[in-house]
This record gives sequence, C-alpha cells and structure tokens, in this order.
Amino acid sequence: MATSFLYYIPSLKSLDGPALKKAGLSYCFDEDTPRTPRVISANGLDDGPGIVVAHEQYVPTDLVKINREAQTWRKIPGSTVWVGMYTDDRPSPDQLLRDSLLDGADTVLADGNAWLIPIVRALIEEGNGDIKYFCRLPKKIGVNAAGDWVRDEVIVSRQALWLAALSYWDHREASLARTLTPDDQESDEEMEHESIAVRFDFPAQNDAALLGLSANYRVGKAEVALLELFTDETTSDILEIMVDAATWRILLAKKNAPASDG
Repeated sequence: MATSFLYYIPSLKSLDGPALKKAGLSYCFDEDTPRTPRVISANGLDDGPGIVVAHEQYVPTDLVKINREAQTWRKIPGSTVWVGMYTDDRPSPDQLLRDSLLDGADTVLADGNAWLIPIVRALIEEGNGDIKYFCRLPKKIGVNAAGDWVRDEVIVSRQALWLAALSYWDHREASLARTLTPDDQESDEEMEHESIAVRFDFPAQNDAALLGLSANYRVGKAEVALLELFTDETTSDILEIMVDAATWRILLAKKNAPASDG
C-alpha cells in the first residue's frame, strides 16, 4: 500500500496545531488532523534534532522516521521544513484528498494518475442561445439595502483561485485573437471550435495550475515536484478544466451546427 508524505521540522521537540501552522504546514495538516509525530533526537536531515510527522491514516507508525536510503527528501521552498516520501511507495491522489472537495473533472497528470480538478469558471447556455459564464466557487451571503439576501464576492479562501481562472481565460482569449487574421476574425467561434489545442504563453501558468490542484489536494510546490506531476501539457490541461473549456467546445459546436431542414 502506498504511503503519504512525511515532513521533517528541524529543532522542534513537541508538536501541536499551532506549531504546524508556524512551520507553514497548515496547507497539508488541519489542527485536528490525526497525525503521527516522531521525535528525532539527533541525525535529522539537518544533522540535528527535530520531528518527523505524517498523516496517521496513511503512514504506519513504524514508517514515520528518516530512512535516507529508502526515501527521497527535499526542502520546501522558502522554509526550513523538509518533505519526503518513500521512493518506491509514492503517495497516491486518494491519500492527498482534502476532506471537502470542489466539483470538477479528472485529468491525468505526469505521474499517470487521475486527479480531480475543480471547474471554477463554468459555462451555461441561456434560453436565447447566448453562452454565459458563472462562478462555481462558494460565495459570501450578504444583505442589500432593501434587506434582501444576495450572493456576494467569493469567500476569501477561494479568491486567489477565482482570479487565477479569470486571468487564464483572459490570456486565452487574447492569444486566440492575436492568432487570427482579419478574415478569420469574422468566424472566430468556428476557429475556436476547430483549433482549441492552440498553446500560448501564460506567465502564471504553473502557479495557477497549483492553485487548481491544491484546491482538492494537500500539496504545494515541493510535493508536486517530488511526484513530478507538472509538464507544460498537464498544467495547461488543469487550467482548461478550471475554465470549463470542454463545455465551451460543446456549446460552440451546438451553436455552429448547420440548421436542420426538418
């Protein structure tokens, strides 16, 4: 059975929720997450004392330790904390799922596994045939001046994800417009349908893809790097799901289909 990630926190002698947060590990451990800590009195990854900690459900107690020959470790960028895994027993997507998930679609990343990516900016066809987008993320519920309940802005914890999806879509549309000749622009919807695989440079592509992936999984940059999940293609696939590109293609095909004689 696969085991999940291990984390090594140098110089720590005891572990609680606030200590995990201070160590920058709140993205992968909630304060009440069952976990197995093991104190390393010496010979830690920094050759000193510290604590190795892992999710209790996914790493047997006897495997919560440092074993340099059997494990692969790397430092979390900008931190003194290390993240590691058993080299021949890598974490699986199921072990990294968050307790609360956002609906979406699966995509296969570079490790060969399917990962659930949230649809953030969804599309719908209105009664008059127009295609409109809407936000599928949780929103605050407020009250307007008349005392009516209204859906307000996206909740704080999801605002970065929403902005990333909007930014990607804007770059996507601008890139498509730049590739069209004046003659093409008269039928850009048809070209969009036919040439959906056009690739373009999106400066924030990797960070935006990580926001999408980490919405449903307890991963950061170091975990993604250890699992070797990202390529130019897989990050693009994640972003295409975030903006509901599959529905866009379906609706455009329907809109542009020849009228039936019958």
